[in-house]
Amino acid sequence: MKLTKILPLCMTAVMLAISLISSAQIPTIYCGVYKSTSWGTTLQRGIYSFPAQNNTTFTKVSTAENDNFLAPLGGAAVYDGVMHGVHYTSGEIYGQTYYTFTYVEYDTKTWTQTKKKSVNYNNIAARCNVSIDPTTGKVWGLFNNFDLDYNIVDRKWATVDYATLSKTVIDAMSLNMVALAIDNSGQAYAVGTDAKLYAIDKATTAYTAVGSTGVSIKSGYPMCAAVDPVTNKMYWSAVLSDGTSGLYELNKATGAATLVSKYPGNEVVVNMWIPAPEAADDAPAAVTNLKLDFKPNALTGNVNFKVPATTYAGAQLSGNLTYTIKANGVALVTGETTAAGADVSKQVTIDKAGITEVEVVVSNAAGDGPKQSVKQWIGPDTPTAPTGVNWTYDAASRQAKLTWTAPVMGKNNAPLDTAALTYNVVRQPGNVTVAKGLDATAFAESLSQLTDLKSYYYQVTPVNGSLVGDKAESNHIVLGDALGIPYSENFYNKNNFDLFTVIDANDDGATWKYKATNYQYSDNQQYASIVASKTLADDDWLLTPPLKMEKKYRYKIAYKVKKQYSPSDYNQLLDVGVGQGTDVNNYKSIVELMSINVVSFTEVSRNFVVPADGVYHIGFHATSKAKSDELCLDDINVTVAGLQGDVNGDGKVDVSDITAVIQTILGTAQYSVDVCDINGDGAVNIDDVTTLINMM
Repeated sequence: MKLTKILPLCMTAVMLAISLISSAQIPTIYCGVYKSTSWGTTLQRGIYSFPAQNNTTFTKVSTAENDNFLAPLGGAAVYDGVMHGVHYTSGEIYGQTYYTFTYVEYDTKTWTQTKKKSVNYNNIAARCNVSIDPTTGKVWGLFNNFDLDYNIVDRKWATVDYATLSKTVIDAMSLNMVALAIDNSGQAYAVGTDAKLYAIDKATTAYTAVGSTGVSIKSGYPMCAAVDPVTNKMYWSAVLSDGTSGLYELNKATGAATLVSKYPGNEVVVNMWIPAPEAADDAPAAVTNLKLDFKPNALTGNVNFKVPATTYAGAQLSGNLTYTIKANGVALVTGETTAAGADVSKQVTIDKAGITEVEVVVSNAAGDGPKQSVKQWIGPDTPTAPTGVNWTYDAASRQAKLTWTAPVMGKNNAPLDTAALTYNVVRQPGNVTVAKGLDATAFAESLSQLTDLKSYYYQVTPVNGSLVGDKAESNHIVLGDALGIPYSENFYNKNNFDLFTVIDANDDGATWKYKATNYQYSDNQQYASIVASKTLADDDWLLTPPLKMEKKYRYKIAYKVKKQYSPSDYNQLLDVGVGQGTDVNNYKSIVELMSINVVSFTEVSRNFVVPADGVYHIGFHATSKAKSDELCLDDINVTVAGLQGDVNGDGKVDVSDITAVIQTILGTAQYSVDVCDINGDGAVNIDDVTTLINMM
């Protein structure tokens, strides 16, 4: 803990408390509630508040239904807007008890956990609650000292520093306490397991019995105490021997306990504290409508707010008022006004960019009012990645055109001046910088002499002054000379998958991807995979790299497929087509729609032809139903099966092949449909004879 920061706050609280004693307000106590009979069977641990009055009721402050760490059993201290706590749980292994200790931090505005860390058994878990000395800001407590078997050796009186997760031991203390509190003068008091009140000399560990509380307690149950910073009264949350619980006021001169209220659900309360009032009754209330008006990248801007119209206690505010504007604790502007309820706008300059907490306090002769603050990033912010990065390629002109949308917000949620952004553009593969300091959201270049087949894409990085943002990657386009036949792909090399074109036709984000599995007791596998969406059926294409094909050949496509899981609900659907370009609507089916119902890779093969010489893709079209999980594709092979029209397989196309087709039609010979279906319509008939004649 930073004592230099806490001490002035503590002294201010003490002085403020002195000025407010006459108000006789009923304090509101905050605490962790560990147990309550009102919960039934559902735990609802968290932070609660309750008034120190008869027939008190508990109101939950934290939002989580149940959070054990908000009711830590190893002590907790609240300062600088953070609750620092240590929670422990116990267990047993082979008859031996063990403990686990966890340090946590919570934002007291939202009660969200901001830090969690395991700590060792002999570190900073207190015997009961800890207490902050308001005169020094130090956190005091009694800490169990365990041996390696978790037996308590002794107890150490010490201060704890949650910033370093360490404690400074004063000495061992024989007093075993159930509750601890330090009053406004810095005097420490503890309730012992014998239900007596003790005064403790913090510097020496010497303690003196003040007197009996007169209460019979269950000393093994969690209890705690706190001092009201306004009245200096000491309150004790006790669990009685009959199992009931309640709040008591302790007389620090005699030790006597006076019941304030029984708890409605016999609550077990831990780590209670009473916040000091934010202001004196006659001091101004907090400002309202506090807003910051800073342009993107600017360190100079306006702080706007409305001066309060009432005092902290709610009376009409009048007289001379002074307001102070601070940034991260440093005063920037001080002004005066007599216009309660007036709107104020003051220009300020922040020294450097960053998360900045701007606070405004209005003061009068009665003191400072409550501070009101707002926190946000001020100044230049690092850009987030651009969106919509897309490029197209015109084969005729060999022109590449790249466009994107500028980011409008920085990484710290600050607005960006999009007109001030520049961009660095890199073409991949090869890591070629094609533009630097570009002040537009578009780029074009000529791509020529692309002979080696590669998957090309661009990376665009935004720059805001000296701040370099995250890069975004464009779509991939495969360019270069088409591959010849035979062609094979076993997916051993991930880079080869980049030569495929993936089309997510239903745009559901569930599409073809490269997958490599590493098994401990079997061979590793690499393959193409698609996992179906939870809501939409697949409509996804995986296109091979461009392949050179000629109409004079018959080709054979062979591949292996499987589904991932045995039940029929996980059957997959796949069909295969061939076509030119990436418009799959024009692809011709070469393998009919098949149901994949096997969990081991199984080969499928078919013969096919193309209508003309050219460059083609073979497309694998997944149409499996939603929630059908994974379809796997591997070992793609495209080979020349023979000459188109060479029905009898003699290596040439002539009249004998016409005869062979006719004989097949008449049933006097049996040649396969693959070789006799000359026109590729799926049937063998006289049209195939005509087509074959026209080929000669």
